[in-house]
Amino acid sequence: MSDEFTPTCRLPSGLVLPTALDPDGRAGPTRGRARGGRWVSVGSGHHRPADAPDVVEQRILDVAVRLGPAGAVTGWAALRLLGAAFFDGVGRTGAVLGVPLRSPDRQLRAGPELVAIRGRAGSERAVVAGVRVVSPELALLDHARAEPDDRELVVAIDMACAASLTSLRRITAFLATRPRAPGVRRLRWALRWAHEKSLSPGEPRLRLIWVLDAQRPLPLCNKPVFDLHGQVLAVPDLLDPDAGVTGEYNGSIHRRASAARRDAERDAALRRHGLETMAAVGADVHDRDLVVERIDGAYARALRLPPGERTWTLTPPPGWTDEVSLDEALDHRDRLREQEWDD
Repeated sequence: MSDEFTPTCRLPSGLVLPTALDPDGRAGPTRGRARGGRWVSVGSGHHRPADAPDVVEQRILDVAVRLGPAGAVTGWAALRLLGAAFFDGVGRTGAVLGVPLRSPDRQLRAGPELVAIRGRAGSERAVVAGVRVVSPELALLDHARAEPDDRELVVAIDMACAASLTSLRRITAFLATRPRAPGVRRLRWALRWAHEKSLSPGEPRLRLIWVLDAQRPLPLCNKPVFDLHGQVLAVPDLLDPDAGVTGEYNGSIHRRASAARRDAERDAALRRHGLETMAAVGADVHDRDLVVERIDGAYARALRLPPGERTWTLTPPPGWTDEVSLDEALDHRDRLREQEWDD
C-alpha cells in the first residue's frame, strides 16, 4: 500500500477474464496458440494473455474461472473487487493469501491458490469484472473463517466500512439471519470493537491496544476538537474526552520532515488547550507493552494538568455541518440503484 492510505480502490485497467480453449480461436486461444508464450494457463483448462496486468485483481480472476454457476468470489477477494483497498491479498506476515471461493459445488478443490468454502453465494451477489462476488456482509463472514487473528477481523470490518461497502448496522442485521453459520461468533466479537470512522488499518490496531491491553475506555474516533472560538484544533485518531487524552497512529508518511513538523505543531497546540497526546507508528503496534506504556504516560500527564486548563470543546460552532452517516449514505446509494433498475 502507498504511504498515504486510501481506503478505496478502482479496478485496474487491462484485466482479462481467462477463457477456455476454442478450436476456432474466437472465444479463446486454439490449442496450438495456447502453447506459445503469449498465453498463460491458469488451470481448469483456462488461459489468459501473458501480458495481463500483474495485480491482485487479475490473480482473483484467474482463480475465479473455476467457479460453477452457483458460486461466487468471497472473503478478502470479494471485498477487494468491490473496491476496498486494504484487502490486497497479502497477510501480515507477507504470505500470499489464497483466493476464497464460495460454492455448493463439491468438485471445487482447495489448494495453495484457492480457499474453498462450501455454501451458496446468496441472492445479493453482484458481477464485477466478469465474475460473481458475494455481498460485503457475507464476504466478511467468510473472512472470519479464514483470518486467524481476532484483532485483524476488527481491522477488516473497519476497512470495509471505510470503503463505504457496508456498515455496522448492516453487518449486525446480516448476522441475525445466519445465527449458526461458521465464523458468526468471531465476527460478533469483532463487531463489538469495530468503528465506522477509521481511516487506516493502523487506527483500529492502536485502538485495540488502548482498550484491550491498556484497559482504557473506548475512545472516540476521528472526532473534531475545537477551541472555544470555534476553530478546529485537530481531528485526533482517538480521544478520551473525560481524561483529555488523544492518540495518533502515524503511518510512514509522517516520517517526512514536513509531516513531522505539522504533527509537532498539532501536539503543541493540543497541549496548550489542555489535551495530552500519545503517538504510535507502524512498528510500534507489534510491541503492545511499549504502546501501553505510552498510553499510560499520557493519562498520567493529563492528571497533572491544573484545573481549568481545558480550553477545548467537542461542540461545533454555529453553522458547522456534520457528515452524513454511513448508513444514510449507503441507503441513499441503494435508492439510486433501485431507481436505475426501475428505469
